[in-house]
Amino acid sequence: MLLAVRSDYLDDLRHEVKNAGLPECAEYHLRPLTPEAAADVVRRSAQAMRLHCPPAEVEELLEELRAIRDESGRVGRLTQAIDPLLLQVAGAQLWRDPPGHEQFDSARLRAEVERALTDWCGRTLAAAAAEHELPPHELESWLRHTLLHRGRTGTAPAAAITDAFLHSLEDRHLITGVRHSAGPCLRRQRLLAPLRRLDAGQWPSPPQEPAALLCAAVRAHAAGEPGRAGRLAREAARVCPPKEMRVRADIETLLGNLGYEQRRLDEAAARHLAAATLFEALNDCTSVGWALAAIGRISLVQGRRGRAIEHMMAAVSRIPNDPVVRSGLGQALIGGVVDQ
Repeated sequence: MLLAVRSDYLDDLRHEVKNAGLPECAEYHLRPLTPEAAADVVRRSAQAMRLHCPPAEVEELLEELRAIRDESGRVGRLTQAIDPLLLQVAGAQLWRDPPGHEQFDSARLRAEVERALTDWCGRTLAAAAAEHELPPHELESWLRHTLLHRGRTGTAPAAAITDAFLHSLEDRHLITGVRHSAGPCLRRQRLLAPLRRLDAGQWPSPPQEPAALLCAAVRAHAAGEPGRAGRLAREAARVCPPKEMRVRADIETLLGNLGYEQRRLDEAAARHLAAATLFEALNDCTSVGWALAAIGRISLVQGRRGRAIEHMMAAVSRIPNDPVVRSGLGQALIGGVVDQ
């Protein structure tokens, strides 16, 4: 088994491995790309896309990705290595449309790289702000105080930056060190210049993709924010097309779980029934069984023992060897109440 984790979580992984009594594990540090390795990545990528990449253009691209500029735009230093993410973002911008055979223009290449990184930062921040219902101007204020002018004196902004939001930016590869006592910092100093030019009023609107909204709702639920999770899930349901049945079923399941936790039991049962219908159409017997079992548990809490037995038996017929579902049926038959 190969596991890749951030360095901040390595001790947690070691602890889990030790407690599980697993064999000795080998550790390998995934480092940024050296300029030589990055050049090889660019050449091979260009070959795969049947593009001609002159050595001068490759060299200019990699030097631009290593350039750390001050606030006046002058290059202060070059980093020793290249973050694969930055290379991927820049490459996607440069090769979105196959270039013609015009003469190599280093100024154009630098401008395209800078625009690619700036656009990526804007999309990343806009998506995180929308997911966490944070006004862009508040996030911009926090960004400038915490990341761009780190260490300078001044009053901290009043933005309601939560740990969940910081972990969201870390998962999006913009910041690192969320668990450190010194606080978060940029993952790569190369992003300082693009971030300085960002204007919160011009951030792009994040795409309303139902699967992405559902993932955001699941993260909000796990972070202990059921209200935000519900709003995101309902928005996902609103924009989800009928043909995306799997996503719709998962949305209904999450809304059912949220309704149960908030004791909106009739709504919760209706959501799980809708999920069961969708899973049935997808021929996913296991998920149908879990949805029916959820309705059975809700019925027990409501004191509807006959309905609970009916749904628990239907669940067992779908997944007869599931011990949790069989246990739920047993509790329904003896009249117990499952309230978890």
